[in-house]
Amino acid sequence: MYGLTAKRPTALPATGASIELWVVLLSLVVMSGALMGWLALRRRITN
Repeated sequence: MYGLTAKRPTALPATGASIELWVVLLSLVVMSGALMGWLALRRRITN
């Protein structure tokens, strides 16, 4: 993911860069939330 952004030309509009940053942040938040929910579910099942 980061390799693709690094290969892009440096003359990127600020809006595109900020949108990409928000997409990465949102995906990280969603992934962490799903992981926490899955761990809580597993803990509830094992207990």
